[in-house]
Amino acid sequence: MEADINDGLSYFEDNMFDGVMFMGTLQFVKEPPALFEEFNRIIRKRGKLVLGAFHTNKPCFSNPALHLHMNMFDPPAFEYPVRDVQTWLQERGFETNITVEFGSYCSLYAENLPEIAFD
Repeated sequence: MEADINDGLSYFEDNMFDGVMFMGTLQFVKEPPALFEEFNRIIRKRGKLVLGAFHTNKPCFSNPALHLHMNMFDPPAFEYPVRDVQTWLQERGFETNITVEFGSYCSLYAENLPEIAFD
């Protein structure tokens, strides 16, 4: 099957997966919050999400691979700060409890939590 992640994940059923690994492609997602909403839908509660992405927290951002992606592809790639990605995941019910950074690459480990009521 071939599909564009920007068109959603409607071909997957609700609560279909115990976990999803999404590595090295976040820079091609036009609206990460919409994708994370889809992850929330297809990953069972207490399921895991491993998301690996280039990050831009460094003041002197110099990631040749991301710049190559941003300039060679149509449409170009996007850059998202790790803190924004964590916030978008948390707003959709994921707990992001571990961040591992290697140079300009970051892996987030998240758990899809049951709905929690906030007062």
